[in-house]
Amino acid sequence: VDNRTNFGIHYPVCSRSTVSLGTTTRGCEMKRNDLFSLGTTGHRVKLRRLLGVSIGAIVLFGATACGSSSDSSSVESAVETIAVVEIPTTLSVSIGSEPGSLDPLLKSDGPRDTFGLSVYEGLTIRVGDASGSEIVPNLASSYELDGTAWIFKLREGVLFHNGQPLTADDVVASWNRMLSEGSEHLGSKVFEDTVVTAVDSMTVSIARPTADPTTPARAALVMIAPADFAALADDRMASEMVGTGPYQMTAWNRAESIVLEAFPEYWGNQPSITTVNVLFSEEVAVRMAALQAGEAQMVLNMSPDLISDSFNTVGTPVSEVSIMRLNSQHGPFKDLKVRQAANLAMDRQALSDAIWGGFASDAGGQEVAKYVFGHNPNLKQAEFNPEEARRLLTEAGALGAKVEVYGTRGHWTNDGLLGPAIVGMLNDAGFAAELKEPPFGDWVKKVFIAETDDTQAPDITLYNHSNELFDSSLTIGQNLTCKGSASTTCIPEVDELAIQALGVGSDLSKRQDLYNQIWKILVDDVAFVSLGEVQKLTFHAKNLNWSPEADGFLRFQLMSFNS
Repeated sequence: VDNRTNFGIHYPVCSRSTVSLGTTTRGCEMKRNDLFSLGTTGHRVKLRRLLGVSIGAIVLFGATACGSSSDSSSVESAVETIAVVEIPTTLSVSIGSEPGSLDPLLKSDGPRDTFGLSVYEGLTIRVGDASGSEIVPNLASSYELDGTAWIFKLREGVLFHNGQPLTADDVVASWNRMLSEGSEHLGSKVFEDTVVTAVDSMTVSIARPTADPTTPARAALVMIAPADFAALADDRMASEMVGTGPYQMTAWNRAESIVLEAFPEYWGNQPSITTVNVLFSEEVAVRMAALQAGEAQMVLNMSPDLISDSFNTVGTPVSEVSIMRLNSQHGPFKDLKVRQAANLAMDRQALSDAIWGGFASDAGGQEVAKYVFGHNPNLKQAEFNPEEARRLLTEAGALGAKVEVYGTRGHWTNDGLLGPAIVGMLNDAGFAAELKEPPFGDWVKKVFIAETDDTQAPDITLYNHSNELFDSSLTIGQNLTCKGSASTTCIPEVDELAIQALGVGSDLSKRQDLYNQIWKILVDDVAFVSLGEVQKLTFHAKNLNWSPEADGFLRFQLMSFNS
């Protein structure tokens, strides 16, 4: 059988040695071309109707041969078989660490947020990528600024996974939960002076003392739950997920997986992937083995030395900044010279080459990537100089200072290698550093204990920081103000400038100037050590269609399999 096209039909290529008339032979695949199209459900390949064409071929479904017939004389003309191809509808994704909490309104949890935006939704959503993105309505059908308040009109016909309809009361309760005392998002995603009220059953007002131009972007990060779930006295959100998204959580198998199923009453388009298994495995080798065995079709936070042609590799366009948080309020890092020494002890080029495989770049010594509004383009990262670091330690009387380094394993790219490398560089410069890698949930507690007791926070905490708001106010508010929920530094001038930056309305030039000042103060004070912008590496099966979103979160509803 020759490979040729006639009347819109693409004939398959079979080995001549195995094809004979009147004999059942092996099956062969037919290319889709104009003959096939994917069904709207994505479940199977279907024939596209051929109009106005006289076809001399007999199309047989369910046969197993390129040319077969019980009557050899009847197959003098072309006979073809077409296999019905099932398109996969189940996706398994290995993300690394297991979430410590499923509550997106009180707790900051990276593993949960990785997949959480397939279950929960905000009033708005960011679309596009890091090179160009915008905020558009989502659970809100529209929004506008009225004085110092943003007015959001809610979308009609939206149901929660428990069957309740979306109303303004749900939005108010969800925002108030995130605004409550003890929320790890205060000062970053939301501010204490925010007032959220229901104008009517389908309209919400979100106001601050002065008009905040970032409110629509913040609305994309506040997940909306039913009012009874979001009530402050209710703790179900820690272990249950009830949102309005295209997927609903059906099981949490502790230490193993979370199972998501397509929500049949979703207000938007139904996803072609109907079941998602979110798998937990902290070891890169285990995640890699799952991909190679076909047990997972997507694996996150992978090592660059494992890149292969057998699967697709994606470096997310939304970079994270790898950070050493220094506890400048307690212990040896209260001394500026000791903080400077830690900064000079870091060989960033070696980290980029050995840990991140070149998938890292200079962040200008800051905690935000270059695409984030407010990044100061005039600042540079410190040069590697261990001799000067040792001199500074000696001058400060801190040579041999004991420092506790808290790291993670299985949460960010090669984080299990990063911790030992950091400790080695610190010790080479004259520190006596010790690495601790607790379970992720315990590590998170150490991060946010700084809000109430800096003396309990580690000397150094290692983490990758991402900014889904695309605005410096999130990073500064959470990590670098005196009352920030994850802050171990306090510079009153930074707090004052941060308030000013959010009070200038839509004057972007003035806001940029204020953030330039803030980042200069923080970098000069060595409030943290920036190691560089790091891309997250994701490997996935070649038959999975996916490109990363602007904010770096996984939205399974935008993925599909091909045949």
